[in-house]
Amino acid sequence: MSEVTMEDETQLLLARLMEGGREDEETVQDLNHLTKLLNDDFEASRKGASSITRVIDADCVDTLLCYLDVRQPELVRGHATLTTSAYLKTAGEDGNKKLAEFFNERISRGTYDDYIVAFCGKCIPNRLGRLDSMPNSFEYLMKLTAGNSCRCTLPCGTRCHLAVVSHGRLLA
Repeated sequence: MSEVTMEDETQLLLARLMEGGREDEETVQDLNHLTKLLNDDFEASRKGASSITRVIDADCVDTLLCYLDVRQPELVRGHATLTTSAYLKTAGEDGNKKLAEFFNERISRGTYDDYIVAFCGKCIPNRLGRLDSMPNSFEYLMKLTAGNSCRCTLPCGTRCHLAVVSHGRLLA
């Protein structure tokens, strides 16, 4: 029987995280395991080994960042923050690029849920002091929504997409 590689283990963890509908404790356990793999990979790749981040595509990054959603339980968000941090450290510029693509894609969709998820994901680079190329959230949103009327209402009763920016800044 063949040995399971780090890439195989990473893909299995990501598949479980993508399927959803699991208990928070199971999700946290998978996030912790993925964080450990990414941290181990960071050390191994510094010594010349191939990185497991090559198996993490845009859909996987989307899944990880969606666990940062403010509507997720705090326990899950905390562990997702650690996993995302480990991914960004290990993936380097490729991770920065995928994070920026995630943010831009979610904002361009323009739905209530996408704004919330995008701005929850935007908190990670602020905490890590990375992604200088990431557009300023408020300025970017102003350009996207300029001249458009908004019909969204946040749970607190605030209307307008710009309220999402305010809520997003509270998290950063």
